[in-house]
Amino acid sequence: MKYIFQVIFISLLYGCKQYQQSKENEVFFAGPNESGFGATFFTLYDDNSYKFCDGDFFNPNCYSGIYEINGDTLILENLKVNDHVKNNRFIIYRMSEQDSNYWKNKYPKSNDWKYSRESDSLRGFQGDVYELDKNNVPITKVNYYYVIRLDKLTK
Repeated sequence: MKYIFQVIFISLLYGCKQYQQSKENEVFFAGPNESGFGATFFTLYDDNSYKFCDGDFFNPNCYSGIYEINGDTLILENLKVNDHVKNNRFIIYRMSEQDSNYWKNKYPKSNDWKYSRESDSLRGFQGDVYELDKNNVPITKVNYYYVIRLDKLTK
């Protein structure tokens, strides 16, 4: 048991160190809406490069590429599609730009959209990123989407 905790601790230190090294030129970071050992997340940098990680806690399986933004559509060039990520196009929904209909659709079982918006805000979320299908329609009927935790793209 002690060995497992040591491995997790060392992995955390290594992961945090890698993340801190490139933090200076980050302009956007989006991670999974649910935490856990498996994670898909990506970071955009000010030189139009990205780092995409699609793996698990011990092997994040990260790689890089170039991104393009057209309005609220994000395109990650040369993205490796797989069972978790089926397309390289995404749509960005910033919280500040959404009305009540957004939260009513995002949380259909909630009776209070204002509470849902406040809950997202208190957790530090700045918005959401959904994958687009082949017809450029957001895939919102899924439990897995990305939560924006850093957004300097519009500033």
